Amino acid sequence: MRMRNVPRFFLMAAVTAASCWHLSAQEVKFRTIPKEVVEGRLRDCPEKSAQRWRKLEEWFKAAGGGDSLSEQPVSGYPDPNVICTLRGESDSTIIVGAHFDNGGWGHGVIDNWSGAALLPTLYESLKVVPRKHTFIFVGFAAEEEGLKGSSFYARHMTREEVARTRALVNLDCLGLGTTAVLTLSSDKMLMDMLVRVAGALKLRLGVGNRQGARWDADSFSGKIPKITLHSITVRKGNVANSFSDNWDEVRWDEYYNSYLLAAAYLAHIDGQLKEERAPSRFAERASGQAQPAFFK
Repeated sequence: MRMRNVPRFFLMAAVTAASCWHLSAQEVKFRTIPKEVVEGRLRDCPEKSAQRWRKLEEWFKAAGGGDSLSEQPVSGYPDPNVICTLRGESDSTIIVGAHFDNGGWGHGVIDNWSGAALLPTLYESLKVVPRKHTFIFVGFAAEEEGLKGSSFYARHMTREEVARTRALVNLDCLGLGTTAVLTLSSDKMLMDMLVRVAGALKLRLGVGNRQGARWDADSFSGKIPKITLHSITVRKGNVANSFSDNWDEVRWDEYYNSYLLAAAYLAHIDGQLKEERAPSRFAERASGQAQPAFFK
């Protein structure tokens, strides 16, 4: 999360899904990674960004993604975006992103090794069954330098790549407390589906925004539907980008719940999103075509 000068909390409230809503086991089929593995990866947190992206590559390779692993050099920055692709039955794409760089305050455990460390874990969780969509996991570089990594990635997406991307799921600052969704800039239908999954799994879900903050998902505004998961709370709002950002601030049960929710959510939207989506406003301007709904 990239902060501006005057941060302020805007909203934080607990929500629950309708109890009558049901998810079948097939809809959310994924491999559950043990808690000790998820926790161990967060504890294995290099302080330097150059060590972090190499650690992500190591874990992606261990998860079986070595042949689909690539680096995208980011202009003007020494560390690349790390990309690992899980091929699906179609070219329709869901991007899962999290920045890995440390802003230099504290150890950068919450902001944002908490999100980045989940990327290889989610890859491992989803690959257990064939997926309809192709998942692209991206460790974004240089978020703390002004969203440089995600902005570079978004700018270099072709019109075809934009048109076939169904969603961006961004993970940032998890583990401080209950998983929350950034409501002001997230797609409403993607949020509705997240609420339903949380309700089905009986996991608490918060909704909230932080004024003055910028997130990697902002780089994709006007291009693709997006949603950001975080855990920023009023009480713990000053941990990110501070010298307090270390393992002492992590609520380990909540962090594991964030992993479970993210894995189930990705498995669910894989089955719910259409494999074809009309161009976003970005591609629409280039093609002159109208944009219909992209959900079933």
